[in-house]
Amino acid sequence: MDLIASGFAEPRVIRVAPNGDLLVADSEANTIRVFRVPTGRTRPVKSHIYASGLNKPFRIAFYPLGPNPQWVYVANTDGVVRFPYKNGDLKATGKPEEIVEKIPSTHHWTRDLVFSPDGKRMFLSVGSGSNDALDMFAEPKIEGGLAAWKKAKPLGATWDTEERRADVLSFTPDGEDEKIFATGLRNCSGLTVQPVTAELWCAVNERDEIGDDVPFEYVTHVKEGAFYGWPWFYIGSNEDPHHKGERTDLRDKVTVPDASPLWVISGHQSVHRPMSALPLKADMSSVGIDVG
Repeated sequence: MDLIASGFAEPRVIRVAPNGDLLVADSEANTIRVFRVPTGRTRPVKSHIYASGLNKPFRIAFYPLGPNPQWVYVANTDGVVRFPYKNGDLKATGKPEEIVEKIPSTHHWTRDLVFSPDGKRMFLSVGSGSNDALDMFAEPKIEGGLAAWKKAKPLGATWDTEERRADVLSFTPDGEDEKIFATGLRNCSGLTVQPVTAELWCAVNERDEIGDDVPFEYVTHVKEGAFYGWPWFYIGSNEDPHHKGERTDLRDKVTVPDASPLWVISGHQSVHRPMSALPLKADMSSVGIDVG
């Protein structure tokens, strides 16, 4: 193992450009740095700040897909910006264009971003605004209350302080036509597209304060229109004790995640448990999770 670079404030994500350059999101410094490391070497021959003045940047993505992207997209904590790009750029050649704005940014602040294989949709994961939605109103404060909300919003959509949270959102590459792709994913990270099946996958950090390693973190392929439980349920129809009896209408509508690793190292607890303790479908044959 060799050291390529140091001196970062909080490096969170590395992406490889089509020409081999390494782009690093230094979230605390609000910068994207680029390193040119020739094949067969471990020390960069060039190192530059590609962009600065960002807002806790996390995911970096190139568009369109393929060997000659024209844009580099950056998921800030409060939205998505893009810069004109061509292979070999060491510094942004233009100002950031804000294409998605006003994404709520309290609590879970990392934003993951990936494009569909056909390039027609951009997916953005937005984590929950709290551990377990205990500060969310019991019902939406709109005319008609919960009944009206259920008719107007996707299955399992949260409201109030959690609106547009714990979701995977979908847009055009220009940031238009916002839709909620999936709900109930407390903090979906490592968002990626499985290259063979073209399915969307992510790893989900689950809630705390229910019990030792309950519920487990998990990985799953993300289905359009699916609800994965948060905050009312977890791993299927297991009801969250903090929300007992609140959404019994959703109990049989929770999508069970595909798999959890055989031994889970939780990001929130230190207890390890075998996967056999959970009612999960364990088919990992086609998973291509990128947890950068």
